[in-house]
Amino acid sequence: MIVLSSSVSVKLIINILQKLKYNILGLYDDNINKHGNLICGSKIIGVISDIKDNNDTNLVCAIGSNTRRKEIINKCKTELNP
Repeated sequence: MIVLSSSVSVKLIINILQKLKYNILGLYDDNINKHGNLICGSKIIGVISDIKDNNDTNLVCAIGSNTRRKEIINKCKTELNP
């Protein structure tokens, strides 16, 4: 499982996924200043365009802003399904 975003709302999503016993491979966020940080034990490992290296797993979008979430989902669709 890959989680998109490292915003405040991501903590709730990670806690739920962990309680459901999902293996979280990492978090992706386009803010490179956050890379390497841990949130609830999950590491921010790259920018969203890096997901293509792990596109054989499920994604959870934890972006709070409806507008930004739509942009990122469309970006993922374009980059992961050329």
